Amino acid sequence: MRETIVVAITTITPFWQSGLARSLSVLGLLLLIFGLYRLRVADLGRRNRKLQEVVSQTKAELTLAVKTAADAQVALKEQALKDSLTGLWNRRAIISMLDREVCRAQRDRLSITLVMIDLDHFKNINDTHGHLIGDDVLREVAGRLVELMRPYDFVGRYGGEEFMIVMPGCSPHNGLQRAEAFRRAVADTPALTGVGPLQVTCSLGVAAFDNGMSPEHLIHRADEALYCAKRCGRNAVHSDQPDLADRRRA
Repeated sequence: MRETIVVAITTITPFWQSGLARSLSVLGLLLLIFGLYRLRVADLGRRNRKLQEVVSQTKAELTLAVKTAADAQVALKEQALKDSLTGLWNRRAIISMLDREVCRAQRDRLSITLVMIDLDHFKNINDTHGHLIGDDVLREVAGRLVELMRPYDFVGRYGGEEFMIVMPGCSPHNGLQRAEAFRRAVADTPALTGVGPLQVTCSLGVAAFDNGMSPEHLIHRADEALYCAKRCGRNAVHSDQPDLADRRRA
């Protein structure tokens, strides 16, 4: 009779095959996935912030470019309307302003006084001292006229050594008084130039707007008065209004 021997065999599962190991592996995998996800989110966040910075910088550059272009356009427009030597309105601009003010005066029955100014013997200054000194004189006279302008007056270089002043809402009497102030501003103090102070005088013609008068007619009247001031010996103010006394300083 054979004896049956019973041997107990215990199988030990390797740790990496255990449930705990599997759970830890799954947990580790999940943590790895989560970590990679966080890294990806952080990377996308950095890229998004960088993109926003680029967009903001681009917007700022575009805004600056638009402003620069607008400023350049304004500068070009102003340059087209300003006299490059004196900084006053040029002939086209000052005539345009006169046209506008005449239209407004006709509509609202307002007064306008126009003053034409011509520097006396200006050719002698250019011939004696040169055109650069003549330019100094023109700039000096322009600056003195600007100082006497009201906020709603307009002064421009009409051409050469001639200036035009448009004074809306100015009566003939007040216009004559202001023209005399212009004359004194030029004549009372020598002009500072590259060759030293030079005595400069001017002749002025004053014309008052009458309803129905065209801008061309008003300019013609002021020119006629200016020629009368020249014939009177220069350094004088002459008005187109016969009842107003002319003013002249010998």
